[in-house]
Amino acid sequence: MKNFLAKVLNKLLRSNLPPARYAVKLKRKYRIRSFKQSDKKVLEICGGIMPISRENINVDIMDDPKVDVIANLHESLPFADNSIDKIISIATLMHFSLIDMKKVLKEFNRILKKDGTLEIGVPSLEKIIDYYKSNGLDDVCLRHLNGAQKSEFDIHLCTMDFKRMKQIVEDQGFNQTTELPYDFPTQDSRFYMKINASKA
Repeated sequence: MKNFLAKVLNKLLRSNLPPARYAVKLKRKYRIRSFKQSDKKVLEICGGIMPISRENINVDIMDDPKVDVIANLHESLPFADNSIDKIISIATLMHFSLIDMKKVLKEFNRILKKDGTLEIGVPSLEKIIDYYKSNGLDDVCLRHLNGAQKSEFDIHLCTMDFKRMKQIVEDQGFNQTTELPYDFPTQDSRFYMKINASKA
């Protein structure tokens, strides 16, 4: 019953009716106020309609009730310098060109506190190649290499191995960059790598 009510509420909030839009606006204000008062500030970048935790502030370009802050990653994020403890970015960075990916990582570095944590989930070229060697260039392999291509935004522009990704992350002011077992609840661990880094 609880799941049913949550689905109905989300459907209502997604409508363009003025009461729904006002309710979403109030919810966002409340979430931001609570976030500003919290001891540990965690952002989830591009969590969309399926953020991994409601404890995090969900930053996305899409206007959905589950998004707390609407922001375009091609622009400055609406957070002060050195104000965030942790940033989680899953299945986002590969949609940017190399130049834009570096700008986004530089922006993450700007808003993270010293010794703040960056957790990234991106496709691993090594894992995709391993899959390819066993299964050939099937639709699953192509989707992880090039994106599902369901829209103009669902294209992978940068798919890398850990060594190259580490270099890019560290060139943007991070250190202690390591690859960890992929344990995010979204995306397929057969194709994705998890990268952890700290702000230098």
